[in-house]
Amino acid sequence: MIETERLLLRRLTEDDLDDFAEIFAKEPVMKYSTYRRGLSPAESAEVLGRIMSHWDEQGFGLWAVVKKSDGVLIGYEGLATPFFLPEVMPAVEIGYRLDPDSWGKGYATEAGRASWHTGSRRLTARGSSPSTRSKTCARVA
Repeated sequence: MIETERLLLRRLTEDDLDDFAEIFAKEPVMKYSTYRRGLSPAESAEVLGRIMSHWDEQGFGLWAVVKKSDGVLIGYEGLATPFFLPEVMPAVEIGYRLDPDSWGKGYATEAGRASWHTGSRRLTARGSSPSTRSKTCARVA
């Protein structure tokens, strides 16, 4: 678990499915994904399963982003392998999707910084090194 000033980042679990599905049913959340639309509950369950499997297989992944003030799940953010973009592999990206009600409040930046710092240490400990481009992006953030 990672704690920031306003957020808790923790691994997603099956218990998150209802809140996760509610967020991911919203078209703006998925507009720029391969789906290009809100997800059905079954599609949300599939995505959640892939996120949890990524952690088990890779040792890092996307965190549940939870507001400390009220304990509400607002989305996910973290490091992930973009398997959907084989032309850039091998690679690791910072990915995120947040509930539109949480946009414009700095949550993506706050969670992104925390997940980058934690994730890059984990990758370095595993023998992977963040690229120069990734380090530059992190300094800008």
